Amino acid sequence: MAAVDHLLHFRQAADGQIPPDCIARYLCTKASWRGKYRRVLCVTSSCITTQHPDSLTITNKWDFTADTDIDGVSAPPSNSEEQDFVLSVRQDKKSKFKAVKFTCKQRSSLLTMLFQAMASAAMHGQCPVASRILGNPDVFAAQKLRRNAWVNVKLRITAFAIERLDASTGQVKWRLEFRHVASPVARLLLPDTEGTAGVFALFGKVGRSPRVYASRDRDALLKQLQTAAYKKMGLTLAVDTKGQLHAKELLEAVSNAERERSAAPGEVPLGEWTALRVRPSLGLHSLTTQLQLTQPSAQAEGLHQAGQRGSTRRLVLTSAALLERRSDTYEVVERRGLGQVAALVRFIDQPQWMAVEWSDGARPTMYITPARDSLLTALMDAAQVAAARAIPVLPNHTAPGDVILSSKASSGLTAPVQWDPEVEKLSLAHLGAACREALPVVVGPGAGQGGTSHALEEEHHASPEGSHASVDSSVEATVGSPGAAGSSQLRGRSKGSGSSVMDQARGPVLQRPLQVEDSIKFLHQRIQECDACLPYTGVSVGTRSEEAGVWMTSLLGLLPSPVGASAKAPPPDTPEALQYIAVLQCLQRLVSAPPLAGVMLSTTGSAARVFAALACGHEHVAAEAGRLLTRLWAPRPARRGAPTWTLTKGGPSQEEDGGQLSSVEDPVSAKQAKGVCLGPAGRPVLLLGALRGERPAGPLAVMTLVEAIAAVVCEPGVHTTDPVVLSATLQEVASLGAPLFALFEHPAPRLLDGVALMMRAVAEGGVLAAAPMREAALAEGALLSHLLLACTQQGARGSLSQDLVALWVDEYGPALSLMRRIFPPGLMRYLNVKQPAPATPLLPNPSQPQQALPRLAPARLPPSLAEATPLSPTQRSAPAFTAKSGNPLLPQSSLNSLPRSHAPQQQQQQQGSGPQSSEQADIEQAPEGSIGATPSSMQRGPSLNVPPPMGRTAGGLKGNWKLFWGAVLRDHCHAGLIWNEATRAELREALQREEAVLRQGRMRIAEGTAHKLCWNAEAFQVAYPSLAPHLCVGGVYVRLLLDGVDQGAVEKVAAPKELFQALYHHCLCLADRGLQLDPAGMGPTPTPDGASLAPPGAAGDAEAERVLCIRAMAAVYAKHAGLIGGEGAV
Repeated sequence: MAAVDHLLHFRQAADGQIPPDCIARYLCTKASWRGKYRRVLCVTSSCITTQHPDSLTITNKWDFTADTDIDGVSAPPSNSEEQDFVLSVRQDKKSKFKAVKFTCKQRSSLLTMLFQAMASAAMHGQCPVASRILGNPDVFAAQKLRRNAWVNVKLRITAFAIERLDASTGQVKWRLEFRHVASPVARLLLPDTEGTAGVFALFGKVGRSPRVYASRDRDALLKQLQTAAYKKMGLTLAVDTKGQLHAKELLEAVSNAERERSAAPGEVPLGEWTALRVRPSLGLHSLTTQLQLTQPSAQAEGLHQAGQRGSTRRLVLTSAALLERRSDTYEVVERRGLGQVAALVRFIDQPQWMAVEWSDGARPTMYITPARDSLLTALMDAAQVAAARAIPVLPNHTAPGDVILSSKASSGLTAPVQWDPEVEKLSLAHLGAACREALPVVVGPGAGQGGTSHALEEEHHASPEGSHASVDSSVEATVGSPGAAGSSQLRGRSKGSGSSVMDQARGPVLQRPLQVEDSIKFLHQRIQECDACLPYTGVSVGTRSEEAGVWMTSLLGLLPSPVGASAKAPPPDTPEALQYIAVLQCLQRLVSAPPLAGVMLSTTGSAARVFAALACGHEHVAAEAGRLLTRLWAPRPARRGAPTWTLTKGGPSQEEDGGQLSSVEDPVSAKQAKGVCLGPAGRPVLLLGALRGERPAGPLAVMTLVEAIAAVVCEPGVHTTDPVVLSATLQEVASLGAPLFALFEHPAPRLLDGVALMMRAVAEGGVLAAAPMREAALAEGALLSHLLLACTQQGARGSLSQDLVALWVDEYGPALSLMRRIFPPGLMRYLNVKQPAPATPLLPNPSQPQQALPRLAPARLPPSLAEATPLSPTQRSAPAFTAKSGNPLLPQSSLNSLPRSHAPQQQQQQQGSGPQSSEQADIEQAPEGSIGATPSSMQRGPSLNVPPPMGRTAGGLKGNWKLFWGAVLRDHCHAGLIWNEATRAELREALQREEAVLRQGRMRIAEGTAHKLCWNAEAFQVAYPSLAPHLCVGGVYVRLLLDGVDQGAVEKVAAPKELFQALYHHCLCLADRGLQLDPAGMGPTPTPDGASLAPPGAAGDAEAERVLCIRAMAAVYAKHAGLIGGEGAV
């Protein structure tokens, strides 16, 4: 059989190319007198061809137009996975017709495309056998239920589908192909109250379902539907004849199910956009519409014609689905699960157009919206989580002829989402053959099979300005310039725009005959086929090849050449950008195998080419370059759509990840990739260049760059990063400033976690490292947002926000002042509790060495931090209590590590003798005066005592933030602090209101009505109405001091003399309440002790407060008479 195949190769004039009008390709098994063997069957608009799978040479060609070579098509019923069909064909015009048997797993899809091609040719009078093979379509008059009203339509049954036609124009408005019908395909319904008979519903696997129709010839219609599917395609369709529901009851039940699903906890809206839903024509003349849309020349015209048919929709993105709602009634028109997203299309020449390709066989849905990139990025992020795999972003629709359908897991309208070993083997073989042919053109003379060439060396003398000026100063000829490969002629660029020394040295090569240009075009075609046939998750992990060096050299040679820092190349035009995107996505699939990734990294100049694409100035090209870098050094779960970071330090365990974490090779590959790509000086600058540029990068490029950076500086990727590279990258991240905090407004919700982790990694480098970020965090409102999350979120995200607030606030004067205006003094005192002594570190596990994070080099402090003076001793004083006698400033119940409890439980804990928590023991060991006051508490009374300096935590923080956040989440009710669910709700509402105002300001900036936004943190403070009835003097709640649960509270007063004087002063102020008027309407006049002078008539409780003050003075004096003294005390 091999000899016959060899003869067939020479007998047919074939070049191994896909036919230009190919509609679909299928991997089949052909049975003939030679036996059974595999063939690639191509369906075009005029013929059927079979190709040898190894070389794609044409072995047979049968026309069904003009003088046809096909006389019949039959498909017997079959329940097996491999389904048979028979073609009655002839080898030449003089031969007789004979039956040729094929077996294909995608028989229904193959016959559907073949019948559509025949019907399309018959419309133009070019298929004389269409009536004999397809038969005549049957048309039935019917009505469609639309918004509770019946509309006249026509239903047409063809050899492959049932279609709805417009009653007046005859245009196809809807089509349900037999391969996509559900089981049962139809359900009989009861007549409605208006007397409409013959009601039934059609159900499909894809798109909106069900659809309700009514026809007087219902029985004949459904019978013809079953007959056509059985005779033409070998499918058996079931019909439910019970008829127990009315049409409106069925639709109401479907609507209720949609509402319940939309109200599920996982259906929380992530964003909403207004878009125009584009509805392309479904007529047979548009059979190759999708193929035409992949060509840039016809793209604009085709999309414009399709855009004339559309409707305005409100797109609601949730974590599980994409909802289309009517813009007027907000009714759900269609709900598509995000797990079915196969690819997203970002049309390269249409800035407002995008499309979604589905893996279930549904036609792509297209939208027009000004916020295209925001919607696309948010949809990609949510779809990757729901589908648990990476989602590609394409510059055009997937060409239907590029995909080889082998199993039922592929739809043919997009790249497969599941791995097929046979298709992978064929695709890599075809790509390798094209790379071998194009290698001499790409790298020039002297290149051997290993992909190396020592004849020429390409040099770019960079400008000495800047530390990164010489990053890509030298690239050897292993990866040659694409200009010599005919790309200058193909793309229409002048030699000066992208030429190099290597281009000039290969002068005769540019004048080669047409086969040079053909070899590059051939390679481009194979790259597109490889991208369409292989899933975006990549090739199998163990893929190896002896010619991998040839692959990488040829592919990298098609990427842009690196330029020096002083030379700025213009952004690539559309043909160049399409080439770069296809090559980068092909490389992403290949480097998913660690052996192939190692070959790419060992190719000289590979990193320079990728970084040149990253900095080329094109949004989509930069995004794909960033995703390629992520593939090179990110953990393996990131290839399945998982983020490149973990919220908890140390990362998830292997049991939590299902045992699918990185293999043994992955850490080695990641470390090698980071060393090659980021090792040269200045590479981190280039990696973050898009975030720092004068022209900010779009959401798509920003998302990919953040993922790549997070894989370098965050857990778990930080353990495979060299300390020098890590320190340089963290310094570049810290130097971003405001652009870094602007990422918190990114439309992808999951990206916010990555940005927060990057900030935490920077801040953990020390106070000086975090200094450039603190002022920006306060001005941009990031501190406000994360403070809200820290107080309301649970789990890892809440802990992350708590860490960020601590890193931004600790020892930063303006932020500390803001915290004092937000939290009561009793909570702020927790920050001054002495830190526990560090425990003896455990010995590290030799099998899993942990790499210490390097401390960043000292950075210049911003003016706001450099000018801020540390707190004075009086500002750090503790006004009320100290830690002694086993009961510090706060009762035991407020210091244990148990969940927040109510007052009766607190009293039981005090009376009990159970074991103490570690936090409580730490406070009990703190010396007197270890708790400081805040300026807000000083306003209510004089400073009371001076604490000694505190120690720092292991992370370099001075405040006891762990104890502080624990206190915020618990209930407290004692003389030093009243904090409960009511106060937390008041805090949450105040923060949410302020964040809403800040969000509105950002929206005005986005709309162009405002220029710059800066949060006025100095004017923000939180009032607690629930604490108003409680008299607080000097940070002490007087009534709880006297009548609280803790009977020994008076004995524990840290500064009794100061408290005694504050109580006496407040008592005198109460006698003068009502004497001062408020002529300007500015509110009560404040007094030095924190109280206020109310207008006349508002002093109803003044006498009661005076009594409390006198009682408190007596109690304090009775216990601390010696400290207060008799002379000068009052």
